[in-house]
Amino acid sequence: MVAVIFIYKINVGKSTDYMSVEPNVKLSGEVTQVSETAASLAVTIKDVSVAYGTGVRSYEKILCYIKSDKSNNQYNETINNNNSYYQDEIGIGNKISMSGVAESFLLPTNDGQFNAYKYYREKDYAYMIYVEDYLITDSEYNFYEKLRRLTDKCISVYTRFLPEEDVGIIAAMVFGQKSYLSEDDRELYKINGLMHILAVSGMHISIVSLMLIFIITRCPVKYKTGRLMMFILLLIYAVMTGFGVSCIRAVIMFGVRLLAELTGRTYDVLSSLSLAAIITLLFNPRVLFHCDFILSYLAVIAISVVYPVFAEKFDADKGIRQVIEKMLIKPCLLSMCTWVVTMPAVLYFYYEIPIYSIVVNPIVIPFVSVLFIISWLIVPAGFILPGLTLFLAGSVHVILELYRLICEFCLDYIYDMRIVGFPSWLKIIFCYVFMLLIILNYRKISRNKTGIIVLMLFMAVPVSVMNYQKTGEFKISFLDVGQGDGIVMTLPDGNTVCIDCGSSDVSDLAKYRLEPFLSYNGIKNIDCFVISHIDKDHYSGLKELLERNKYNGVDIGTIVIANSEICRDEYMNIFDDIRHSTKVESINKGQKIIYGDVSFTCLSPHDEEMYNNQNDSSVVLKMTYGNFNALFTGDISDDVEIKLLENGLVGDKMYDLLKVAHHGSKDSSCERFLRAVKPKIAVVSCGADNGYGHPHEETMKRLGDYADKVYVTAEDGLVEIR
Repeated sequence: MVAVIFIYKINVGKSTDYMSVEPNVKLSGEVTQVSETAASLAVTIKDVSVAYGTGVRSYEKILCYIKSDKSNNQYNETINNNNSYYQDEIGIGNKISMSGVAESFLLPTNDGQFNAYKYYREKDYAYMIYVEDYLITDSEYNFYEKLRRLTDKCISVYTRFLPEEDVGIIAAMVFGQKSYLSEDDRELYKINGLMHILAVSGMHISIVSLMLIFIITRCPVKYKTGRLMMFILLLIYAVMTGFGVSCIRAVIMFGVRLLAELTGRTYDVLSSLSLAAIITLLFNPRVLFHCDFILSYLAVIAISVVYPVFAEKFDADKGIRQVIEKMLIKPCLLSMCTWVVTMPAVLYFYYEIPIYSIVVNPIVIPFVSVLFIISWLIVPAGFILPGLTLFLAGSVHVILELYRLICEFCLDYIYDMRIVGFPSWLKIIFCYVFMLLIILNYRKISRNKTGIIVLMLFMAVPVSVMNYQKTGEFKISFLDVGQGDGIVMTLPDGNTVCIDCGSSDVSDLAKYRLEPFLSYNGIKNIDCFVISHIDKDHYSGLKELLERNKYNGVDIGTIVIANSEICRDEYMNIFDDIRHSTKVESINKGQKIIYGDVSFTCLSPHDEEMYNNQNDSSVVLKMTYGNFNALFTGDISDDVEIKLLENGLVGDKMYDLLKVAHHGSKDSSCERFLRAVKPKIAVVSCGADNGYGHPHEETMKRLGDYADKVYVTAEDGLVEIR
């Protein structure tokens, strides 16, 4: 039955893929989820009826964004302690009609880029709309809205007594509300492998259940009634936190444990885990491929199956050895088992994992229970005992500051101890087969000290396999950066060279495109970063990369700029406020950058040549690798192209690759230049539907006449030349 439902729903999901939707839409439905962002209200509606626009299936949802306009009275705004709006306007259970502009969820166009389409389709969202007008046709709220408002009231207590940076962490940890979490804290916890404590999961459910047991056992209720009350309250808490995949799994497993206890049956973790998976997949089969589902279930397998196998060797009966094993060895062993088992999956989804988190987690996790319980006590105390609440809030702040100190220390001193790169399926299969063989045969092959060696192999072999990066490959990647340029080259000797990375229409370019691409490809260092000229659409990604260096850990060996006064002055104006130790050098016509068999020769500009604009001052590089020749032209105009020809700097040979100048502008790539260069491959880097009209039609025609193959990043996405 499960297989039939699974196949049916997967096929239904594939039959309507919503990769393109009609732009104008009017629809109605019931509100099922409401959350706030800095600039808008995100509303999810189900039971959707489409008046006009792209239709959806009965079980699919729509994500609607209502822009925040605090000066517009139509929103009937009210402000509470959270500075939140719309609280009396839209609520869960409302029937609502709205119209606006529909957009499909974005597919990734670069390696490592977030797949919004896959993420939301797995959650049964069809597409999203930016609302221009809406009308609430039925203002009745349901029970879920009451719980949402109760959650907001609880969080409002935190905003009264805790510093702003602490509120975000506690709101995420206790109620799963990550919208309060600051970007700095999100990054800090993520890169140190601690995001799991900010997601309501089995650990949090266990703590809540123990708190409920403590309270209910002291109430005058019968045993079975008390257990039933506890499960109902636990279910309500799960709903308040958003009922994520990990939370669903934990609640179901806890419910099975209670049922076994009440009926006198034996509780089996794996059977309970299997039942939780079946129930989850019955309601949403596509969640099987979601990272939350996979990581949650792998973590439980690590804790309940793998850890006990190794823990048997550390069971001292008494004395100081028992204390050491209980307080130090076993927590680290548990952390190691969980880390190793989930590592291939983490790398598959996130492309990076810190090795040192094996040690960090045993230090941090023991405080989570204390932190969680105190955070819960703050809520009732905040209404009746302000003095006590201040003391409790101070305790929370101390623990969170300790967390920050640990994370900051790791960033400053051991952040480089991490595995980076998207793993192949061969690596993943090898690691899990190796782990399985070790676990199945551990009791046979482990004898005294041999057991420690086998345990070390259990960790060392998967780490070595995942950390191995193939070198010797020559690859040029033209990233889709929107309206701009972004080129990353991996060279046979293992060095990495970038030429430009910037965009005039994509914000947070480094965070969402460049850094994921580097992580996906296992690149930790950029040996040379050439900025062709100082225009935003060529340098913004580099600037962000330097600003975020604390979080991305990408070391840049040398930044190379043109040896022209206009370029040096502009560079100093833009980059002077960024603290970085990267060496900056100027390059002149005739100078070379050499890495092994790969050389880059500067063809322009000359230090005596002063152009009237930044574009014509672009660094033009000729790259040579064996018989392969490439030409990178920045944003030069046809005037500079003609000058290169007249000076005999190009035209002496045909080029295998041409980076088309100025995003395909009509004032570049003149016929005379293309006739001389005759590229086998020409790449135009520009944004879709850009305001400049790039690439211009006449330029594309000229390229079609002289180039064997023309690629446009706006249409083709990432372009790779190997």
